[in-house]
Order: sequence, then C-alpha cells, then structure tokens
Amino acid sequence: MRLAAETGPDPLVRQATSNLLGSTAYQASWLGQHKEASAILDVATRTARSAGNPPGLTAVLAERALFAAGRRGDTESLQRASDTAHADLQLAGTGEQSPWWAQWLSHAAIDAGTGRAWLASRVPKAAEPYLTRRVEATSPEFPRDRMLAVLDLADAHHQCGDTDRALQLSQTASALGTAVGSHRAHERLSTLLGALEP
Repeated sequence: MRLAAETGPDPLVRQATSNLLGSTAYQASWLGQHKEASAILDVATRTARSAGNPPGLTAVLAERALFAAGRRGDTESLQRASDTAHADLQLAGTGEQSPWWAQWLSHAAIDAGTGRAWLASRVPKAAEPYLTRRVEATSPEFPRDRMLAVLDLADAHHQCGDTDRALQLSQTASALGTAVGSHRAHERLSTLLGALEP
C-alpha cells in the first residue's frame, strides 16, 4: 500500500507498481488472506486507472482477480474476471503494445487460471475441461509444470467422485515426479494419494 502511495506520476512506473500489487494479491490469495487480497487488488486497479488503464495491464489484473475469486469461492466474480481478462488481452495485442512483464499472459494461461480457480471454488465439473486443455498444452520439457497440471486434473476427478481416473492421473504425476525437485509438488501428490486411499 505504501508503494502505491509513494509511486511517482510517471505512467510506466504506475503500471509496474500496479502489476506488483496484483502479484502481491495473488500471494495473499494463496495464503487465504482474502480481505487483504481484495484490498490490494482495489489499489492495483486504481493505480492502473491513473496510468491510463493499458489493456495488457488490466488483463493481468483480471487474471489475478479471477484466481482470488476462486480461492474465496466467489464464482460470479470468477467468471466475470475470466471474461474480462480474455477481452482485455485481445485488445492488448502482442509485442511492443504490452509491457515486457505482461507478455507471459496468453489466452491459454487465462484458461488454465480459470480451471484452477473453479477447482479452488470446488466446482470440479466446470474446472475439468479447462484443466484437461492445460495438461494437453503443457510441454513434457517442463516436468514440474506438467506434474502440477496433472495433479490439478486428478483433484478435479477426485472431487467429481471419479476415483479410478484420479488414481490414473496421480500415477502419471508420480512418474513425472521422478524428475521434479519441488517440495510443493510432491507434498500435493502425497496429499492427493492419501485422500484417494480406500
């Protein structure tokens, strides 16, 4: 909050500040600090507005907002933020029209985030098609990313009551895990396997 208050008038500085606030809100959502995440996103949105609301930035903030909405179970805001992120990204285009720190965002990334948000909201049937596409799009060259994508899809099938498919996907994630050193990924696998035990 202090960062936003002390930011100078340069639009590029304000855009970067807004992006940093959006990332902070994302972290707060992971920690379950939903009120804090909402407050930070509000400040990020006002800061973006004072910098001219470039669509590349507003698309990033909408992607952060959809994840926060999913974590707090606000499905109406989740869908609205997903639609906004896609629309703003379409306006932003690519290359020089977007800041370098916004160029990671793609329509596929928004869909992946939408699936994770539906999963966090415990609406697995809505999450499943997004998460399936995420697995299909994640390259085997990035085993950690693919392992996490497979685990999300396995969790969706588990929430739907499809234990057999969830176990199959968990085994796939376990095989991928031999090349992954991420503690978070392996902890997630262990939690899911524990939940699937008869």
